[in-house]
Amino acid sequence: MTADHLLRQLISRHSRALAWHLPRAVKGEPRAVHQARVATRRLREAVPVLTAGVGGGKRRSTVRTLRRLTRALGLVREMDVSLAALAEDRRAGGYEAAVDLVTSHLQRLRAARRDEMLARLAKINRPALAASLRQVGQLVADADADPAWRTALEARLTRRARALAEAVDAAGALYVPERLHAVRIAVKKLRYGLELAGEAQTRRTADLVRRLKRAQDALGRLHDLQVLIEHVKAAQAESATFRTLPPGALEALARAFETECRALHGRYVAAAAGLARLAGEVTGRPTPETAAPSVVTRLVPIKMTLVADRRRRSRR
Repeated sequence: MTADHLLRQLISRHSRALAWHLPRAVKGEPRAVHQARVATRRLREAVPVLTAGVGGGKRRSTVRTLRRLTRALGLVREMDVSLAALAEDRRAGGYEAAVDLVTSHLQRLRAARRDEMLARLAKINRPALAASLRQVGQLVADADADPAWRTALEARLTRRARALAEAVDAAGALYVPERLHAVRIAVKKLRYGLELAGEAQTRRTADLVRRLKRAQDALGRLHDLQVLIEHVKAAQAESATFRTLPPGALEALARAFETECRALHGRYVAAAAGLARLAGEVTGRPTPETAAPSVVTRLVPIKMTLVADRRRRSRR
């Protein structure tokens, strides 16, 4: 298979996935919302790289439209993730009444988010987007004779690997949700870039992608639980019905989530050095084992950040 045919197939495959899942996402199917969103992310990764040097305005406008789609679908996707996580806790038992209350809160919020999603999607000309993606496919074919896309892809991977190493270093060893979230985003972006390199057959990336996927899953679960804790608090604040629950039921549910967050954070800390080394493998600059003490140098500024956050909350 020639390179131009391979790259056109890559764009076409993700475009077909988006066209298949998006109508079902509009109907409210949770899996379709997720898959359509994934397709937009993969296209956002591929389009600017594979048309480097030849795409111009068409490339930029297509990526902007895809970004709008990603954000619109994300409104509902976050609710679906939280509902799925709550369903797991209900099956585990022990928190049924509290879980039911928070589930009702999330379902109401999902309905409102879905209305907003549909309003945003209505403003996107989907036939025009499909036509733009077909034109991008032709640009990809034209770009094959120009090595610019290969250079652009390698530069992108290098930037993202460095961003991951910096995020891991900034996260340090303390439990700071915002910094852990930054690591998760850096892991996800590097994973998408490596998957593109694997599909374009410029690198062998399967092992790196598997390792990033494991890290993304753990950090994703941690983030989902952090979001759930906020929803538990919101459900308690907005509803008087929680007073009919067993005493402390919602608080106990939040504490259970917090306990799992701490355990997941411990696993992350143990794996952080491995993530930094992985970033070094991508850039071709392996991270030395002696780099680990740099985590300690971050403890003081992070502690100061936590103290400042507590002071701000106390003033509210």
